[in-house]
Amino acid sequence: MLSSCPHCHAALHFTEGQMAKIRSTLDALQEGKVLKLSCPQCKEPITVDRQGNPVMEKAASSPTRPGKQIQPPSPPDLSWLASGEFEARDMVEDVPKVLLLIGDDTLRQVIEEIFSDIGYMPVVERDVEVAMDRMRFESFKGVVYHTDFEGKPLPDAAFHRHMTDMAMSQRRFIYYILLGPGLHTLYDLEALALSANLVVNDRDVPKFELILRKGLTDYEALFGPYLSAMREYGKK
Repeated sequence: MLSSCPHCHAALHFTEGQMAKIRSTLDALQEGKVLKLSCPQCKEPITVDRQGNPVMEKAASSPTRPGKQIQPPSPPDLSWLASGEFEARDMVEDVPKVLLLIGDDTLRQVIEEIFSDIGYMPVVERDVEVAMDRMRFESFKGVVYHTDFEGKPLPDAAFHRHMTDMAMSQRRFIYYILLGPGLHTLYDLEALALSANLVVNDRDVPKFELILRKGLTDYEALFGPYLSAMREYGKK
């Protein structure tokens, strides 16, 4: 089974559920068919065979010395794979990631499953410092932060301050969701006052997918043309 990107060599981690999806997809492949994924780091396409081993694309032939043939390195041992975050599909060009900082396991599992179902790769973090560090080096399309995650008032929470202080060149492309018992679901003025894109009350988590789709639709209608123009002018 694939464990690292054959292009950039970044480690690829899978949850048990995602491993099951990958194995199910591979088992369903017809003879001679392959599964194509996309590396979340370098975005290069990854092709694997029915056994889960990477398939090297044929490169254009080049002259070599007679009797000399360059052999590629052997695939890595993947027996250690047990958990992680990677979404597998028959053909994935670019899987957006969403960072989840939710202390309550029940709420987190609901949110995690919903994002997985709609095509996002949920990344769960339990340490604030690690989460902030990951945001400096990884690209996240969304963040879900629970107001009780750090056990202190939201204005004093380190991660929330990190989001509110973030440079707009990065912040404008991140959909920031605040989840908490004192929030008013889909209340735009409250979201604006808290420097978030969407606010959701804990009691409405069972309807989170519908709320998220409504929020994303409104966000795209309001900011879509602006963000497109910014990309066109190189403001990524």
